[in-house]
Amino acid sequence: MSKKLDYQDLLLTDFFKFFNCKEIASKEEDSRIIKQVKTGGYQEYIDIEFHLNEAGELIEATLLLDRSWVGDHENLNPFAKDIAKSFVEVVAPVENKKDVQELVYRIFHQQGSKDRVITIRTPRDEYGVPPLEIKKILEVFKNQHPKMYYMLFTSMYTFENVEFDGKQFLSIVWKSL
Repeated sequence: MSKKLDYQDLLLTDFFKFFNCKEIASKEEDSRIIKQVKTGGYQEYIDIEFHLNEAGELIEATLLLDRSWVGDHENLNPFAKDIAKSFVEVVAPVENKKDVQELVYRIFHQQGSKDRVITIRTPRDEYGVPPLEIKKILEVFKNQHPKMYYMLFTSMYTFENVEFDGKQFLSIVWKSL
């Protein structure tokens, strides 16, 4: 059985510090505690929710990014890539941190076809050809595929392009199984 991440420990992570996250609302629903969180910057484009059990342990987490802010297969917003990879990494159970390393790397280093990145040196790809599962997730990120799952032993991620009230979003959901 995996040890669940405690919400109080989550508040102390680099994710919360770097993105200057603040809890804006808390409610109880169906024996869950739901914490709504906003980042310090780009608040109009980013929504974060953490679902906790009665003991305050993380059982589900959602990152919702405005699709127009994320970009597409031609241009990807580097800030969107940064928060997405950081979210995927921070909510991964301790025993699965290594299992998400390539996914985190690929999310952060992907580029749109028209993106131009100037670097002092080309980053070394430590992973080679990405597995089909990760390729499909990157296609979801670029709005070229509707939905993809990433399964871990005790949890899973769902990457999905969704629509609410006529507006498009990239949804990344992590759930404990």
